[in-house]
Amino acid sequence: MTQVAQSHGVAANQVYAWRKQYSAGKLSTSGKGGVRLLPVAVTGGQGTLEIELAKGRLRITGADETLLRAVLELLR
Repeated sequence: MTQVAQSHGVAANQVYAWRKQYSAGKLSTSGKGGVRLLPVAVTGGQGTLEIELAKGRLRITGADETLLRAVLELLR
């Protein structure tokens, strides 16, 4: 699990948590409202939030922790 986490730049405990949720059926990808994991890259652009989707890109400069948490919660 550590190698998978490192190869994708995330903490091993996060991969473990996702795996546990998936095994418990909490991350179902089928049906209405199913969860789909998206690739995330954390870069050195501190204060900038950039989300790239199939139909476009959203970039917010001056993003603080509160805004980041709110956006991630909405995408959840």
